[in-house]
Amino acid sequence: MGMTYADVLTYAFGEDEFTTKEVTELTGNSRPGKLLSELKFRGIVERVGHGTYRCLKIEDRPDFRKTEWNRVSRLLLNAPWPKAWTGSNAVELWTNGKYRVYPNAFAHTFDLVVLTSDHNNWVDYLKSHGISTRGSKSIGAYVELHPADKLEYVEIEGEPVISKEMTIKLIREHPGIYAGAEDLIED
Repeated sequence: MGMTYADVLTYAFGEDEFTTKEVTELTGNSRPGKLLSELKFRGIVERVGHGTYRCLKIEDRPDFRKTEWNRVSRLLLNAPWPKAWTGSNAVELWTNGKYRVYPNAFAHTFDLVVLTSDHNNWVDYLKSHGISTRGSKSIGAYVELHPADKLEYVEIEGEPVISKEMTIKLIREHPGIYAGAEDLIED
């Protein structure tokens, strides 16, 4: 894996201030203002004066995970086809957020039941919004589509989700994933 501009700037300057001229001299980048503007947008550097920047400490950088996961959730809920949360998302809703399953701190899987007849529409929709449907993605948001010929769901706080009974069945079928979740189910 190659180094990024963020890596280079952090290594070269640490938390010390630097100028756009120094960035050009260090990296050879002929458009340091554009580069630094992008890094500022991503929360890696901050502008401290005209043409002067500094790298933010890791703990001062914004956490974009929740922003991205909320974006994906909104896109899924606003899609025009019928759908319902299933899997870990259903368990999370039925336990009022008390039971969550994430593969790691930087990945979030969205499990969604969709009609088989709409499956291709969903794949195209997700692809057009830069959302992965392939299990090989180890960071970011990933959507697991579960095609079904029939779609039954209830709503919890305005979100479509498989029934409580179906969620309990899912928990019982996968005790290694959802150990103890059934005790946290709320009415």
